[in-house]
Amino acid sequence: MKSQLDVEFQTFESKKAELAKEHEGKFVLIKGSEIIDIFEKELDAVDAGVKRFGKERFMVNEITTKPFVMRSFPSFIRV
Repeated sequence: MKSQLDVEFQTFESKKAELAKEHEGKFVLIKGSEIIDIFEKELDAVDAGVKRFGKERFMVNEITTKPFVMRSFPSFIRV
């Protein structure tokens, strides 16, 4: 059984090339298998994720064709 993080990673990897065509250097907010939105700044993407999902996990990653850097946000972030 895949974890939510595995699903989000797979979603990012499967859409990375397509996203990079128009959004290279921006940040994508992903929840499960859904791309929620694209942001100019990483902090804006994190803020939107916290506002929308509260203490639930979500993924924010830079849209780039460079090797993937995984970031995980702990549930102690205040909403």
